[in-house]
Amino acid sequence: MLFRSKTRARLERRNVELQRMVQSGAARLEIHEQELRRASEIQHSLLPKEIPQLPGIAIATAWRPARAVGGDYFDVLRLDGNRVALCIADVSGKGVPAALLMANVQASLRASVRDLDSPARVCSIVNGMLCESIAANKFVTFVCGVLDANTRTFRYCNAGHPYPILVSAGATYT
Repeated sequence: MLFRSKTRARLERRNVELQRMVQSGAARLEIHEQELRRASEIQHSLLPKEIPQLPGIAIATAWRPARAVGGDYFDVLRLDGNRVALCIADVSGKGVPAALLMANVQASLRASVRDLDSPARVCSIVNGMLCESIAANKFVTFVCGVLDANTRTFRYCNAGHPYPILVSAGATYT
């Protein structure tokens, strides 16, 4: 009987310990989920609210991250009445670290694109800015182009990103 009493007391103590561990894990999970929600809100706020349009050209965008927060990014920036810069980037990794690096990409892009006419020069400047602050095991693929409604051309520079695809009148071009 004494053996049963000691065993029961030990099991009850262990149960209390396990309940505390579960409660602590649930609290940590809730904090993590709150951080992810905040990071997701920040990431959404970095994407364009309105997509500038050009005469005779319809520009549409769609974005869906692989997880709640990630490193996918795009931007459409008006350069003048007939030109926009179209940029797409993908930061290696997922989650909050990728989203933070994506914010760095956006800041670098916006600091360099407005005054420049050359997509290659924009890529070079963004690359230089990122190389100063990016971890050795991280990378960003990037494509930046200028769409001109007057000349109906798209000049771009590709920095490791899949090539853009043009779909026009039912035909696809790479």
